[in-house]
Amino acid sequence: MVQSRLGVHEVGDSEEEIKMAVTVKRAFLQGMLSQYFSKAGNVRLMHDISLCLEIEQKKRVFTVEIIFLKGFESDGLSRPDLFGKWIKKFDRENQLYNFAGYAHDWLYSVKGCVGGGFEFSRSECDDIFRGILREAGVSRFKAGVMDWAVGVFAGGSKHWGDDSLGSRDKVSCSKIIYADGGEKA
Repeated sequence: MVQSRLGVHEVGDSEEEIKMAVTVKRAFLQGMLSQYFSKAGNVRLMHDISLCLEIEQKKRVFTVEIIFLKGFESDGLSRPDLFGKWIKKFDRENQLYNFAGYAHDWLYSVKGCVGGGFEFSRSECDDIFRGILREAGVSRFKAGVMDWAVGVFAGGSKHWGDDSLGSRDKVSCSKIIYADGGEKA
């Protein structure tokens, strides 16, 4: 990861690629949310639930439905204890906030490969995390700080492909529908 005038990005990304980030235009949950906290402090879903995202990438708008299956487990938003009072691991009153972390963890666990030959880069996965936080009502500044904190303290190549909670197979991307009519299942 390197810092430039265009922000934090991967080493080797061209200026054109950096400018072509993804933008979350809309995010919402669909389905009944039922979950419990385990003794380890992780949350586990008791029913399937969908996270629907409207995303713009390279001037093309599409919708992605990510289905979190019963049994999906997360340790919440990773952050150092220093940020504990300002950045919650879980927000019991704002589930979209929580699903920003869930989606980011899943995207990292599959290295951005959501199926159907469709992939997001690590920086695009971070953009999606930040975008869902914004849709959840988090200020632009705080979402940026949270994205930075994840990158510094929990992101990077160490977690790219990591599935330490074994939840990779408890999530799927059911379909990608382009606004211009194209579809990938």
